[in-house]
Amino acid sequence: PPITSRDWKETIRATLAYLERLNELWKEK
Repeated sequence: PPITSRDWKETIRATLAYLERLNELWKEK
């Protein structure tokens, strides 16, 4: 099924949240 712009935005938000979490883990080292 074609991905909608809404699904795309949700995917981007989830990816950004994931990257932010990784960034926090790196700062702790």
